[in-house]
Parts: sequence; structure tokens; C-alpha cells
Amino acid sequence: MADLIKVPEGYSCVRIINSGGFGTVGELIEKSSTTHYAGKIVQCLTEKDIERFDREVGRLRRFNHARIIKLKEVVTMDNTKVMVMELGGKSLAEIVKDLTERKVLMAREDVYRVMEDIASALELMHSHADGKTAHGDVKMENILIDADGHAKLCDFGAAESESVTSTRSSITLMYVSPERMASETGKATCSADVWSLGVVLFWLLFGEPPFKSENPIKMMKDIASFEATNIPNSCGEKERALLMRMMDTSAESRITCRQLRLSKSFRCIVNTLEGMWKLKDEEQARREAAQKEKAKMKNEKRKAEREKKTAEAKLRKVEEANEQAQRDKEKMADEVKKTNEERRVANELKEKCLREMKEMAEKMERMRVMMRTPTNEVKQQLADLPIWVGTESIQTLDRTAHKLAPTCLTQIVDLEDGWRTAFTFPIDEGEWELRIRASENDFVDVLLGFLRHPLPEDATQFMCGYWSNGIGGDFDLWDGRMLKDAKSSIVDDLGTRLK
Repeated sequence: MADLIKVPEGYSCVRIINSGGFGTVGELIEKSSTTHYAGKIVQCLTEKDIERFDREVGRLRRFNHARIIKLKEVVTMDNTKVMVMELGGKSLAEIVKDLTERKVLMAREDVYRVMEDIASALELMHSHADGKTAHGDVKMENILIDADGHAKLCDFGAAESESVTSTRSSITLMYVSPERMASETGKATCSADVWSLGVVLFWLLFGEPPFKSENPIKMMKDIASFEATNIPNSCGEKERALLMRMMDTSAESRITCRQLRLSKSFRCIVNTLEGMWKLKDEEQARREAAQKEKAKMKNEKRKAEREKKTAEAKLRKVEEANEQAQRDKEKMADEVKKTNEERRVANELKEKCLREMKEMAEKMERMRVMMRTPTNEVKQQLADLPIWVGTESIQTLDRTAHKLAPTCLTQIVDLEDGWRTAFTFPIDEGEWELRIRASENDFVDVLLGFLRHPLPEDATQFMCGYWSNGIGGDFDLWDGRMLKDAKSSIVDDLGTRLK
């Protein structure tokens, strides 16, 4: 139901305290401060509603007293007006109802503390410099008890100045004084407020109202004829005298709030209870101090726990950072180790390549030297070549070539397209030569392989022919796959030339 109440912006409604003919009172929470307030929400649909609302606001602003509820602000929302006031606490009616259900009376010191507080608030209203103002609706529902046990007066909707003529307002019959009940206008007066306060005192002292009839006519007669005999015999003399002066059926002789507070009976009771009030206040102060200390310790504990959690979180982060750093360090060490290993392998490979290149260069150099200036070893290798198998003429020619080979293998000449002169015989005015297409590194092996037998059957090409006076003759092209035919042809051609 609280959600259905229209509240000012910046507030939320927690619960409905009560609802009457002139608005609804709810407990509000200010969102910015989380402070609790009471909000009286009124639908002002007519000029009369607006006038009544403004009059109540004016009364609240006019009376500045510790025992009168304080107004925080007024908020207007279209046709709805809201009075935001301090939250006084539980109503006296709620407290008395709880005590009645438990069949106990309010403590005497608490009763007179309520009387002292409300009487002091009414005294201010009844004697204000701007004119006497009656509350007009003093009852237990309009008395709030705060956490310290003090009472505060609220709901000034029926409050009015005694100098202003007004029409009858709606109030609870049980609290109405005889003269107000008999009046045609039912105008609120300061004297009538004292009577109503007397009814509250009676109820608090004896746990029941002075007028209990459910019949309004009978209740009105009881009010008009109230006398000392209506007070229970258990009442003390001072309290009986006090009640009779407050509930005097004659408004003219009825005591005022100021007289009440200064009266011997009231002062005697209050002075007797002041020590208890002081003890209660001290106890309340100690309780509040203990609660504050407890709350402080609780907050400090929470703060310490938060700080501990924060420190633990930071420590975890540091540990995680250290672990990550260690992992990074290990990873970096592995990478360095891997890099060093790769560098070592690369260096070994480089050294191997350098050695191979050096060996190759040395081999090539040896080949160049060997080919261009045949050594005794090469000459011996050529001399030890086997004689090719064939016909007698071929064997003869082969022997001739074999004998001539050391003197003919004098130099290697590079020709076009990868061809190199491998073997040269001077014949007549020209020369007979053998050409081989092979790489520089393979040339010597290929040459020796050709002269020895057999030559590996690879794609090496051979070309032989007669070369005369710089004018090429006929050259035949052979490859390793036709080695046997190539050798026979070469030898035949060479033999013919030599004859």
C-alpha cells in the first residue's frame, strides 16, 4: 500500500502510519541521507482544503518548542501537498494498547514525564505573543514518544486561535470538554485542551478511559456530570486533586497549563519523580553511549575486515604478480636457453659450412692446379687406366691414347653453355678433343670416370670431334646412357685420325 502513496521526489514511503479524513501520514526515507521522516500527504482539491493545510503549516512554523514536532519542508505536487516532519516515534495510543494487552500500567514516572512534556508544549501555545492558540485535538494518537521517552505533540490540523470564530471541527468525543460539547460551534479553546490532557492522564494512570460507554448520548452525559466519585479509590490524594482540577466541568475554574505545571500537587509529584527521570536519562544516555560504542566497534570491525580483505587482495595481486614474474623469468630463461642452443647450432652449422666451403675451395683449387698442371699422381692415375676391351685395332688405339694421355691432359678450357675441353690429342694440323658438360666440381670425377670403366649413367653429356686450325669439324653428342657406344665411337674416330 505504501507504494501507492504519492511522495515527493527524493523520498520513498516505507509504511503508512495512519490515515484520516484530512490526509495520510506515512514514514518517509530521504534517499540522499537515509534519514526517516513523517510525511503528511493531503489532497487539496478545494480552496477550503488549501486554507486548512496552510493553517496547519503556519502553526507548525510558528511554534518552536522541543516538545512540538518540527516541520522540515513543504512539497507541492499538482493537487497534492506534503508536510515533511521529524519522525517522533510511536504514538502514545500504540504504547497504551500494547500495555493493555499485557495487562500492565505505564510506569508512574513515564506518565508524568508525558504530562510535563505536553503541558509545557501547550503552555507555549496558550500564551504565545501572537495570541492564544488551542491545539483542539489533544489525544493519545497525537502524542508521540521518542527513543528517550519524551513526548511530542503533533497534528495541528484542528489548532486555531481563540480570537477567531470557527465552525465545529471533527474530534474524538471521549476527549471533548463539557463546554465545547455544549457549544453550538464546538470551538477549540485552551481550557478544552487542559480537559483533554486530563482524560489522557486518567487513562495512563488507571489503564482505561474515564468514559467507556459505546452510546454517544450516554458518554456525553457522563462527560457533563464528571466528578470526584468517578476517580478510582486507588488514586492518591495529590493525583485525585490534580485530576479534578484538570477535569473540572466548569471551564472558568479549570486549571491552566501554566497553573498545572506550577501547582503544588503537580510539582510535588514531578519533584519526586525527577530523580527517577534523571536516573532514566542517565541510563538511557549510558545505553545510547553503549550502543554508539557498540556501533563504533562494529564499524571499526567492518572497516578492519574491509582493510584486511583489501590487504589480502593486494597481497594476492602481489603474489600473482610475483608468480607471473617468475613464470616470465623462467620463460625468458627458456627462450635464452633456446636462443643460445639455436645460436650454438647455427655456429656449428656455420663452422661446418665454413669448413666445407674451405674444403671445397681447397678441393677446387687442387682440381684447378691438378687439371692445369697434372701432377705425378694424376699422371699415374691416367697411366694406370685399364685398357678398354674391344677389337685389336681398338686395343691398339687405346694403348696409344693411354700412352698419350699424360702429355695431352695439360689444361682445361671453359667453353660456352657449361662445356669444358677435357682431352686433346694433336693430330696433323689440328687436334682431336673430348668435351664434357659437367659442373666444375664434378668435372674431374666425370673425366676420370669416362677414362675408367664404367662411367655412372647420369645425364652428363660428352662431345668429341676433330678440331682443325680453329675451324671446328664434326662433333658427335653422347650421354652417359650410351656410354659403351660412345666409347667405341670415340675410339674408332680417334683411331682413324691417328692412322
